[in-house]
Amino acid sequence: PDAPPEDDSLKFAPPPVEVIVEKPPETVTKKVAALLRKVRSKLKGTRLTISFTLARKAKVAIVARRGGKVVARTPARNLKPGRRSLTLQLDRKRWPNKLAFSAREPGQGGGNEDDSVTTGSASVPLSVGSRR
Repeated sequence: PDAPPEDDSLKFAPPPVEVIVEKPPETVTKKVAALLRKVRSKLKGTRLTISFTLARKAKVAIVARRGGKVVARTPARNLKPGRRSLTLQLDRKRWPNKLAFSAREPGQGGGNEDDSVTTGSASVPLSVGSRR
């Protein structure tokens, strides 16, 4: 009689319910190659030719800026995959210090998405800042 009574607090409780958690099927994501690769430049006088390898069909243009203002641009052209080049005619009095690719693949939405790949003069092997 010195022992405490038997614990019967869970004696009339319902049996535990087994919960089976189903994992959602794993989605396989395909890694897409970069649209522009192997960007090279060649400056001859005031004509800057930028060549690049395009991985997929896209509408590509190049915009040259100085102090935030556009000083030169190429028209947007639909280009097929492969080695391609675009030529910018520059002005000595308004020499650019920043170049940007604007590339849009067909089928992309036309919302407020930022579709430009911007490059400063340090990241592209261009002699953009050397002209005065």
